Amino acid sequence: MTVVAMGVVTSCQDGMVTVSCRRREACGACASRDNCATATVAGLMSRDVTVRIPKEPGSLFQPGQLVVVEAEEGLLLRTILLLLVLPVLFLLAGALAGSYLDPADQGDAGAVAGACLGLAAGCLAGSVLSRRLGAPRYRLRPCSRPSCPSSPS
Repeated sequence: MTVVAMGVVTSCQDGMVTVSCRRREACGACASRDNCATATVAGLMSRDVTVRIPKEPGSLFQPGQLVVVEAEEGLLLRTILLLLVLPVLFLLAGALAGSYLDPADQGDAGAVAGACLGLAAGCLAGSVLSRRLGAPRYRLRPCSRPSCPSSPS
């Protein structure tokens, strides 16, 4: 499954194309959005995402042009594994280790401390692995109509 988003080219300089994409929200059309805490918090955050993509030889992109940004296949799975699953696994391992190694055996203090340290270690490990795997690869293709993302490349 390829992750696809529509965007507008904002600049083309130094062999890079900068594209501004607008995030879509699932609850944007919900009738309860005025009374929803999730919609309130989401409204405080930026909805624009800017991506810099290396320009392919022979491509003719111009500022203001509507484009489709396609991300590599494993991007979504890799992101979930590195940012969600890995820290949770470290958290659980830290909680178990803290509970087992608590010398005083006074309640859950050791488990809580181990869980906090495990979570921090998991986040750090995810960050390091993410840098080692490198930046995600994107591909641009021109789009002339709103139904473009679903059309084959």
